[in-house]
Amino acid sequence: MASLQKRGKYYYVRFISGSGVDRKEVKFSLKTSRKEIAEKKLNILERKYEEETIQPFSSNFDLNRALKDISEEKKPKTLDESLSKLLESKKQYKKRSRDIYKEVINYFLDFNHLHKKPLNSIEKEHFINFLFRPGIATQTRYTNRQNLRTWWRFLLKNKWVKKDLVSDINLPQKDATILKKMITEEEIQRLFTVFDHHICSIRKNKYHRIYFEQPWFKPVILILFDAGLRLHECLYNPDQAEKNNDNYTGLCGKNIIGDFEFIYIEKAKMNRERLIPITTRLRKELKKYYKIRGVPGANDYIFITYRGKPMKGNHARKEFKKYLRMAAIPVTRTFHGMRHRTATTWLEMGFTLPEVKNMLGHSSVKITDEVYTHLAAKNLKRKMDRLESNNDE
Repeated sequence: MASLQKRGKYYYVRFISGSGVDRKEVKFSLKTSRKEIAEKKLNILERKYEEETIQPFSSNFDLNRALKDISEEKKPKTLDESLSKLLESKKQYKKRSRDIYKEVINYFLDFNHLHKKPLNSIEKEHFINFLFRPGIATQTRYTNRQNLRTWWRFLLKNKWVKKDLVSDINLPQKDATILKKMITEEEIQRLFTVFDHHICSIRKNKYHRIYFEQPWFKPVILILFDAGLRLHECLYNPDQAEKNNDNYTGLCGKNIIGDFEFIYIEKAKMNRERLIPITTRLRKELKKYYKIRGVPGANDYIFITYRGKPMKGNHARKEFKKYLRMAAIPVTRTFHGMRHRTATTWLEMGFTLPEVKNMLGHSSVKITDEVYTHLAAKNLKRKMDRLESNNDE
């Protein structure tokens, strides 16, 4: 029999034969930390072991050779089938995410009349014609490319196609859209001033309780603005939690390392490990919040309601919009816009692309470079223009 075993970061396959004194056991590393990939390899090895086409107890056994034909065995014959394979590989994702993949890729196949065509019938022009079809908003082009790129990388990873036809297609810059979402440092200060005045006013109410003061507000905003976390990484999101048991959502006590020195996330999006230094002002706000909330246990959520339940992102978003209006700040500002602002600021401060990529949890430096480098450059240009304007005066 064959079974999976996880040792440290990676999965192993274990073969057992016989019992008692005749019992034999061998283990081989599958060189993957992803359970779904390990299970696929295990299924192939189990079938071959039962068919006696492999001999894992032999000194000449080669695991790579035994797994060599996995890709060919499952290679889709048509582009329609390749989409089905992608959706099957994303079964741990939310239904909404899978539906978006299905909708965009189906639209792409419809547009180019490729549904029943083999994989080698696609050319780069098919992607270009689809992405640059007239009447499409810039943000939609980026969303479409992202979904098509995910699909094509899946095919590349399985060696079902040979060339990357999508990643190097350049799209119009979308900094104008992003800038509307990005809150500035001055606006953060104004937001906090309005928040403090509001808290002072509600303290005059005879029915006032300390949990009405929303002590979580400032540390949450600064975690998003200074540390660049996604909202579901900071606050609890039931949809994220239900994806699978290993998925991460909501900061817990164990995620704050040392004396409020780092935020450590072991499994963020796509199980990426992240370590982000905590700024001085965030450290100050976290310590103030802990005095009110109490020190959470390692597995206790940091941000909780007065009933002790984990704080959800939707509630924080509602309060954020309320204070934006009170502070006369455009409501186009978003929590994810704070993440954009953080990345741009880090690049302006001199952090390297790999450092920013690791702190943001991106899968590739190319994504970081593509989205944020030109924003940082434009901001530097604006600063230089202001400096020259002042010198002229």
